[in-house]
Amino acid sequence: MVQYRYSVRFVQWKAFLGILLFAGYFSIHAQEDYKVYGEKNGYDPQLLETHLNLSKSRLLLDLNGEWSLTINGRERKIIVPSCYDYVGKAVYKRTFIPGIEFKDKHFRLGSFGINFRADIRINGEFVTNANNSYSRLETDLREDLIRIGETNTIEITVDTELNPLTSYPRFTNSLQPKMYGGIFREIFLEALPKVAIEKHSIKYFLSSDLRKCDFVVGLNFRNYEYKLRVQDSLTPNKFKEPLRYIVECFDESDSPEPLFTNRFKKYKSTWDVPKIKEQNPEDTVMVTHFSEREIRFSIDKPSFWSPITPGRYRVVLTLMHKDEIIDQVVLPVGIAQVDVHDQYVFLNSQPVTIRGVEYYEDFPGSGHSMPYPVMEEDVLRIKRLGANTVYFRHHPPHPYFIELCNRYGLMLFYEIPTQNFTGRVMGSLAYVEDIKKYVRNLINSDKLNPSIVSWGLSFNSDNDEESSRIYFSNLITLVKNIDSRPVFATTVFTGNDAYMDGVDIMALDLRNTNLLAMTGLVNRALSKWPGRAVLALYGPQIFTNNQNGYSDPTSTKFQAKFLMDTYRKITDWKISGGIIRAYNDYRTSRHYLYSNPNSDGEVFTVGLMTYDRKERFAFEVAKALYSEDKIEPIAIGANERSNPKTYPIVGLILIVVFVSFYRQSGKFQNSVFRATTKVRSFFEDIRENRVITIWPALIAGFLSSLTYASLLSMVFFELRRSQIFDEFLGQWIVSNNIKTWMDHLAWSPESFIFQFALIFFLMFGVLSIFLFVLSHVFRHTVSYPQALIAAMWSAAHYLYLIPVVILFHRLLAIEFFLNLAAWISGLMVIWHAVRVMRIAKYIYGASLIRTTFVFGVLILSVTIWFSTYYSSKHDAFETTGYWKKIYTIKNYSAE
Repeated sequence: MVQYRYSVRFVQWKAFLGILLFAGYFSIHAQEDYKVYGEKNGYDPQLLETHLNLSKSRLLLDLNGEWSLTINGRERKIIVPSCYDYVGKAVYKRTFIPGIEFKDKHFRLGSFGINFRADIRINGEFVTNANNSYSRLETDLREDLIRIGETNTIEITVDTELNPLTSYPRFTNSLQPKMYGGIFREIFLEALPKVAIEKHSIKYFLSSDLRKCDFVVGLNFRNYEYKLRVQDSLTPNKFKEPLRYIVECFDESDSPEPLFTNRFKKYKSTWDVPKIKEQNPEDTVMVTHFSEREIRFSIDKPSFWSPITPGRYRVVLTLMHKDEIIDQVVLPVGIAQVDVHDQYVFLNSQPVTIRGVEYYEDFPGSGHSMPYPVMEEDVLRIKRLGANTVYFRHHPPHPYFIELCNRYGLMLFYEIPTQNFTGRVMGSLAYVEDIKKYVRNLINSDKLNPSIVSWGLSFNSDNDEESSRIYFSNLITLVKNIDSRPVFATTVFTGNDAYMDGVDIMALDLRNTNLLAMTGLVNRALSKWPGRAVLALYGPQIFTNNQNGYSDPTSTKFQAKFLMDTYRKITDWKISGGIIRAYNDYRTSRHYLYSNPNSDGEVFTVGLMTYDRKERFAFEVAKALYSEDKIEPIAIGANERSNPKTYPIVGLILIVVFVSFYRQSGKFQNSVFRATTKVRSFFEDIRENRVITIWPALIAGFLSSLTYASLLSMVFFELRRSQIFDEFLGQWIVSNNIKTWMDHLAWSPESFIFQFALIFFLMFGVLSIFLFVLSHVFRHTVSYPQALIAAMWSAAHYLYLIPVVILFHRLLAIEFFLNLAAWISGLMVIWHAVRVMRIAKYIYGASLIRTTFVFGVLILSVTIWFSTYYSSKHDAFETTGYWKKIYTIKNYSAE
């Protein structure tokens, strides 16, 4: 009796310690130290000043450099621009002293990018709340806010926490590029004259024969001293007479003679022009507060911007007082007309075949805070590749990257951060209004860039609901009212997207690597929307160091062969062109399952270039394709299917152990039979202490755990290269640490089986405590040994899977058996839950109604919590429907 009590206590302590270990393993929520990227970029202030192209009338007060950063009460020094991977609020602070040269200037705060929301204060006073993720911020400051010659303090609270329902970009658990936070692009103060050109706009309209271009230049003037003069009548008014405004247009040759100017009077012929050119007295403005003017002019036989001849005009806006230049703005303007006709894209009335690459703003050690030289080197290499187009994915590019595309001649597909939108998100009126404001700001900031050929409004959103149709209809109307360029959207469904009725260009995200399946998806889209220009996005994910032949779908040779075959197929599809996925590898927001288990699982290896910009074999192949050069034959190699010996070995162990105990122990044999076939009598005997031996129960629990862990491992191992399965896991496993852990286990059957067998065994211990505690609810005392025995034998039905483990490990290569194994895995858990409820009824001696009520309340409570959490925090239910549709149309990659 003493020995029995000792063994019971030992088991109790063992179960208790196991549960503590289990809980500790899965409840690590301590915030790790965040990592900062881009501090060692060698930021050069001269590059920013050159890019801004400020005239002599405007000064730059560079705020980049050393700031203090406070996160969770911990302060450190940080170099701006830079970014980090912390989620939450961070406080940036720095001081600056404007020199005497900034006296009598109006200050405007500018930034090229702060992620994601920012509360900005200067000298303790509120300036603005910004929600300009990845986009330019400009805000005018109050005249007396900046103290000249004194120390000023700027404080910016940056919030990087994203929400799936209210933020943009929205938070999702799916695979997407890493979204770095912080002041990751340049920040500065621009000092304007007190009387200045506050705003400007340039529009141009081409004649039908493209032989004439009409310009409309809008000028907004402002006197920033107006409020001061109203408050203090003694404040002198510097300009008591009208000011002259001058608009001039020069060609790219930097010729001193303008193509147009309103500086001089117009004469019928050059013979009438006097030696001393007279000024136009009518082009004047009295700037007391706000004033607006508009100038119209035309250029005959305009020069057009194109990838071959990326030329631009230079428009100079000047405000003068007598012979003194008060303010001046210099704007490069390129003329380009993009249209879509008969499924093709036309640039300047000439059909153009899109030969592009996706580009991701990410670089080792820099993240989003990419150095200017790296961006320029990338653009030059893309030109050397022979590409004419860059598809900038997931968010707007750095202004300098756009300028490089303008300068070197690359067409740019420009996408706003609205990926994976669900109908629930698009049905929110407040959210839609915020998106409209964001889009309006983006387009107005960048529409003068001729390299931008199309505005992207969505990346793979779920759009077969009426709310989605309304959302995109309103958004497309908004964009068309601001700018005439085509609108594009990217789809993974290739046929069900309602919003495709309104876009001009449809980009098909082809994830399947089977050419026959890809052809079906393209034909489906062409039959649904015969009038749309169609682009194919294509390219497989591979393993960086795999140099096998193209028969291996994870090899670099396969990547090259796939690009070659698809590029040639695009001609047969009769579409506008294709875009290779991608120019460069990039870091993802989460670890992904189908990455190389021996490399960094957060670097998505899909590029022609590695993450650190080393050319892959596919780069030269793509270069030859785009240049129509000869391609050397690619070796097919050999690829043997991986069949781990782990499963037959584990299956053999299961058979040997089970048969040994079954034949040698009558108690074990009898308990197995009764626990699976005579459930009621067996568990009633446990209640009455007629089944009191623990060791057969522990053996049954161990074998059940090992069996079910083996089956799950087989399913995970077979699906380890499936994108759709990885996305499914990502939606429901919200912890990055747990997701990474499971991804690694999927590639290692031995570790998976060992660790999950241990977890399942400990879960039976948790179940025993649950049954022990629940006995007080039913007012029928059950000892812990009874609860432990009942919990272990509740999993006896898993023993039926022992033959499956032996037979299925080779059959899972067939989709039918893989689906069958997945269904069996799920059904066995449901069966276990039903068995637990029946077992509770028997060991407590309770009625069916009472047992059903108690368990019903518990299940309902857990379901409500689960649904509320995943619906509000992760929008998981609608997103799961999204991936279900992708699975249905088979547009995903799997080995």
